[in-house]
Amino acid sequence: MYISKSTQRPKILEHINREYGFVYFEDGDYDLNIIGERRINDRTTNAFDDYINIVYLEHGRWNWHRFQATTDPGSYWLKKPGYKPTAIMKHPQQARGAWVLGEHRGQYPALVQWKPIQLWRDGNKDNHLDYTGPVSKELVGINIHRSSIKDGGADKVNRWSAGCQVFKEKAGLDKLVELARLQKSQLGYHTFTYTLIPMMEE
Repeated sequence: MYISKSTQRPKILEHINREYGFVYFEDGDYDLNIIGERRINDRTTNAFDDYINIVYLEHGRWNWHRFQATTDPGSYWLKKPGYKPTAIMKHPQQARGAWVLGEHRGQYPALVQWKPIQLWRDGNKDNHLDYTGPVSKELVGINIHRSSIKDGGADKVNRWSAGCQVFKEKAGLDKLVELARLQKSQLGYHTFTYTLIPMMEE
């Protein structure tokens, strides 16, 4: 989803700085701000009810894309008997330079984790997302990828996320990969920061 192109800095950048003290990036064209918004009031799972935003400068104007996504693991992993406590990326968090371009499970281009990030672990198998408890810092393949390539993407999260940040539709990931390649070629920046916050008010 394309939101805006403007000379004014998008409100989501001001929001992450004002509310959480996180930085935003504006060091030339395609210096990417990748920001996940998590819906925290409803802790049931398995819906693509979050957003991943991509915000960047291009020829002096700000571009803001917002895509339907999940920032939470799916029911399959939360409920799976014998499976380790499921990873949930902690919010609010700005994981600086923690991703690089690569391939998700060797299958298609995506952003893959290469530095530890902060996680909660949910192991009670109640299919209810737990945003509390001890926080660990782990490097466990929390990638930024997509769900099904079918029109409209997957209907439910299910197995598509065991803690990854997942675009509902292929178009969202395609745009991210395209822009990530431009960041590398235009600016020479090979790592990517991802910021996760509670859902910003509409």
